[in-house]
Order: sequence, then C-alpha cells, then structure tokens
Amino acid sequence: MEKNEYDKNWEKRIRFVTRYYKEKGLDTERAWKTFAREQGIKTIIPFRRYLYTAASVLLILIATGSLYVWHQGRPQWVTITSVAGEVKQVILSDQTSLTLAGGSRITYDARRFPAKGRDIELAGKAWFDVQRDEEHPFTVITALSKVVVLGTSFELADSGQEVSLHVYTGTVSFLPDKGEEVVLTAGMSVHYSPEQESVEISEEINPNRLSWKTNELNFNNTPLVQVIRDLENHYHIQIRNIPSQSELSLTASFSRMPPEEVLLIINQTLDIGLQAIPLTD
Repeated sequence: MEKNEYDKNWEKRIRFVTRYYKEKGLDTERAWKTFAREQGIKTIIPFRRYLYTAASVLLILIATGSLYVWHQGRPQWVTITSVAGEVKQVILSDQTSLTLAGGSRITYDARRFPAKGRDIELAGKAWFDVQRDEEHPFTVITALSKVVVLGTSFELADSGQEVSLHVYTGTVSFLPDKGEEVVLTAGMSVHYSPEQESVEISEEINPNRLSWKTNELNFNNTPLVQVIRDLENHYHIQIRNIPSQSELSLTASFSRMPPEEVLLIINQTLDIGLQAIPLTD
C-alpha cells in the first residue's frame, strides 16, 4: 500500500473514532451500528442486554403484582358515629341492624366483613339485632370486653370504666378483659367493673332500659325511687326535691315527651314537687 493511500485510510479511521467519542469513553455501541450498516452486517440484540431487559420487565410485573396484593390486603376501615343526643339506625351488609346511642361509635373492616369475619369495634352504647350465621360468629369488641353471638338481640354499653350487657333473645358469650367467659341467655344481664374486679349477673331487665332507643318510658306500679332513676338516665338530668315517702309508686306511660311535661304529670299524680336540673358534661 502506498503511503498516500495509507495516510488517507488512517485519517478516515481517526474521523470515524472522533465522531463517536464521548468525554469519558467511546460510544462503541453506536460506532459498531454505524460500521455494521456501512458494511452490510446484520446486528442483533446482545444476549446479555436481552437478559437484562427481560429481567427488568419481570421485576416490574412482580412489583405491580405485589402492590396489587398489598393493596387488596389492606384494611378498609369504616367508622360510623352518632353525636351527643342523636340516635342513629344502621344496617350492616350482613343485614344485621343496630342502633347507636348518642355519642357512640362503631368501626369495622369492610374488606373482611362479613365473609372473612363479622368483627366490629364499639365505643359507647348500641342495641344489636344480629342476623344469624353459624359459620361466621358476630363479634363486638370494646375497650373492656368481647361479645360473641351467632344470631341474637342485645344491648351493650362500654363507658371506658364499666360494661353492661343485656340479652333480649338468643345466647351471648361475654368475655371481660380480666376474668372468665360468661354465657348469657334471653332475660339475663351482666355488669362488669374492672376497677372492682367484679362480674355481676342478674335475670331482671329494666323495661325502660331501651328508652333511649324507643323514646318511651313505661311504669307499672314502679317504686318512685326506680322512676326517678329511669328519668335521670333517660333525660340526662338530676332530680331534686324528692319526697321521703318510700311507699310511693307510679303507673304511667310516656312517649316522646319532654322532661318538664313528664315531671308535671308525676307531680300532679302523686302530689309531690319534683324538680329537674340538667347535667353538664
């Protein structure tokens, strides 16, 4: 090869290299593609690069699937509350009906309820009429206890200091946070106080216990002491000027009446002078 021809070929190589030169390295991939195109050489994706690409796609699919599974497994908490003085009716997806007393709250995981477990949390007081499902027990969890039923009606109240449970139909399992399980049937009640470490069971239900739900008060030859207690609980008041006669009793019914009218009727009926003072929270 003559010197002039050699110099021309050398200059051509120099120009080719400098065209694809990077500051920190030669772009060999681009240079090879250009050279192969000019020489009519077919190029294929290197196996290693193909493997990296497939692995990247697989990782994306795995990450997406994991994210989906994680999202599907996350709890979907539902909270239903009632403000003070409000009585709220609720129908759950398993057709269980409940009534929340004022200032109460229930919480449950909608992703699990009811097919994967009928568990709800209660703060305050509520009346339950549970749809029967022997494969999925209905569980109510409070700060101080746990109640498990299959299908029954009951009232449960947890103030944070004590718990009261009253069974109207069916069978209920009551488990205090400190103590052994107690099984109750229709007509039975339990009162639990962790401070006193006592579980009291009785078989007498006050007919006015659900007055907060029905907005009705019924007395049948009821001693005045019990009448006053029911009025104070129902209207959230304190009654004063109570007579000392312990033999006084009352037979009367009151439906959706304000406390002033109720006390007026009682005072006229028994010839006494009861007075009401509202309680402040």
